[in-house]
Amino acid sequence: MMSVAMDFDSLAKMNAGIIGTDMSWFNLVLKNFDQLLAGVANGSAATLESYCDVLALQLSKEARGKVNLNEFQTCLLSSTRSLLPEVWDAQHEAAWIASWKCIADQLQQVLPLPAKYEKAVTKLIAGLSTEQTKQIGSQSFTRLFKDHPKAENYFKQSNARLAFIVQKALEMSVQIFRDPVRMVDEITSLGLRHIMFQASTKFFQPFVTSVMSEVQLVCNDELGIDGLNWAMCIIGSIMVRTIQQGATPIVKAVVRNDAKALKKAVALVPRGERAKAVVGEGPPTGRGGR
Repeated sequence: MMSVAMDFDSLAKMNAGIIGTDMSWFNLVLKNFDQLLAGVANGSAATLESYCDVLALQLSKEARGKVNLNEFQTCLLSSTRSLLPEVWDAQHEAAWIASWKCIADQLQQVLPLPAKYEKAVTKLIAGLSTEQTKQIGSQSFTRLFKDHPKAENYFKQSNARLAFIVQKALEMSVQIFRDPVRMVDEITSLGLRHIMFQASTKFFQPFVTSVMSEVQLVCNDELGIDGLNWAMCIIGSIMVRTIQQGATPIVKAVVRNDAKALKKAVALVPRGERAKAVVGEGPPTGRGGR
């Protein structure tokens, strides 16, 4: 009988089918596994937390049954053992178990949050009057500029436009619960546009803090406020990650219209990858990437 070579994803899905795992959640975790593992491998707790938050939102809408993370570990280990039979040993086993435990522990903390917060956040935002929303919008930037004066250099818009930015952020905080897949794409697209504006990522967290401080002045729903803060932080983290990953040396040079820097950045990329790198595809410097 002819054997058929299988990759990790195929093996994992096969093993999941054998043990009767609900594929509605399993496939989504598997799809995001590379990103989750990268957060562990890079030692970035913030990155792992961000990926887990987004995955929890997606699972809340797509998983039909209970998410059993122990079943994913079973499939993970059985699949990697099969792919690496000659080198697999107790150290490999321990390393993969430890890596998955980091992911599973973080996921377990946030899996209940979408169901806990969605209605409360929706009610809170729906309960704000037009005047309250405008007030929160304008006062949020007043507070931000007072606490972080240099932030004003990045926001040259009118007061009405600044208020609109906050209003949009509040609306997105509701929508990310309702349709997380679409909203992650929209937020990522917005983050990419911010690269062209040469936005500084260091003011995203202070912006969220300023908005939440103003919301608390007009709302007293503790659950809604906690949920809104969680949603706003997720949106901010997606924006920051998109900007940091997308702002490659080539993109930065293009934005600054710096021909010398562009030539230098392109020279770092292997000749066969330069066309993709120039249009934002592939590894940013040709060193690494999958």
